[in-house]
Amino acid sequence: AKGDEDKISSGISRMLEEDLTVRYVNNAETKQLLIYGLGEMHIDVAMSKLKNRNGVSVDLTPEKIAYRETIKKTVQVQGKHKKQSGGHGQYGDVRIEFSPGDEPGLTFTETIFGGSVPKNFHP
Repeated sequence: AKGDEDKISSGISRMLEEDLTVRYVNNAETKQLLIYGLGEMHIDVAMSKLKNRNGVSVDLTPEKIAYRETIKKTVQVQGKHKKQSGGHGQYGDVRIEFSPGDEPGLTFTETIFGGSVPKNFHP
């Protein structure tokens, strides 16, 4: 609510005057209001003071990362593994394809051609 925003703003201003080790940043990219301190306990104490003095509580969440890089086109990479130290040995031919997705997040798809891969080689 607008009233809570005003209370939070005035409470943070007062906190910044009293404790010079606290920093307050408005991150426009992630649309987060960030508070930095000397550690988690320092932030917890500052938020307790804010709640006790101004009657408002704040939800603390981890800072979001504004990723600026993304995959724009499909790229394929190939890698080979050969190990022969007596016996049958090992051979692997891996082709990896990175392509832009429709949804946020990552999708891992595994396709095996011409054989089976032992489970100890799966991620």
